[in-house]
Amino acid sequence: MAQDASALTLDYKVQLYGGDWEPMKYTVPLEALPCRYGGERQYFHCPNRQCARRCEVLYSYGQYFLCRHCCGYLYPSQKGDRLDKLLEAKRKIGARIFEDWDGVDGWCKRKGMHWRTFEGQFRRYRQLEDAWQGEFYHRARGLLGEGVRL
Repeated sequence: MAQDASALTLDYKVQLYGGDWEPMKYTVPLEALPCRYGGERQYFHCPNRQCARRCEVLYSYGQYFLCRHCCGYLYPSQKGDRLDKLLEAKRKIGARIFEDWDGVDGWCKRKGMHWRTFEGQFRRYRQLEDAWQGEFYHRARGLLGEGVRL
């Protein structure tokens, strides 16, 4: 791995599917951008010519190092459906407003939190819970059929 001011040269060997070792050598462009409070941050440009996105991390994908978009990697928050997102939002609010909350039963207001703040967040928590239950009910009806009582 060699580096000058504007590029990083990757030089390594790859063995795919038990085949022969193949040498890989290519240059990854770098870009330095100034930070708000001084200094600078280095970014890679994706080596994929159709992409060339600016990124902080390159991931090993097959025989190359590429950005997460080219690899098809997603953040956990991008993977879920509506049920998952509602449940995650509810979990975040519950962890923020409840003391000793296990995620299911038993809760009490966090010490030091104003009642007005708690009540507003708790109202939002209940709205998310109702939305989650409604979505779950709707899906269950779709899977089980209209004639089934839930």
